[in-house]
Amino acid sequence: MNDHFDHVVRRAVAQHLGIDHAVVGPFHDLQRDLHLQPLDLVLIVLAIEDAEHIEVPIAHLESIVTVAGLTTLVRRVCIGARHAYQPAFVAIHRYRRSRRFPRRVQEA
Repeated sequence: MNDHFDHVVRRAVAQHLGIDHAVVGPFHDLQRDLHLQPLDLVLIVLAIEDAEHIEVPIAHLESIVTVAGLTTLVRRVCIGARHAYQPAFVAIHRYRRSRRFPRRVQEA
């Protein structure tokens, strides 16, 4: 599935490695295939955070194995951030003055 998040993650990984983004596939193992260390993964995530204006929890990076896993994590964080900032529906009622009670006339 080629979507925005896949494109962003693949570009960030490719830019960190200094290679073409077409070479990076979704099922590449980050350590075995791309030879990335945990610090490299943190630097890639920092670049993604700057590009997408999000904040990815560092604790979730321990379970990331493939490029597709990183894409899924970024997608979940972005969607969660969108839902977090949506204001709840608040009904605003404009109450009219009741015509049953006349306005008080101020005496001079």
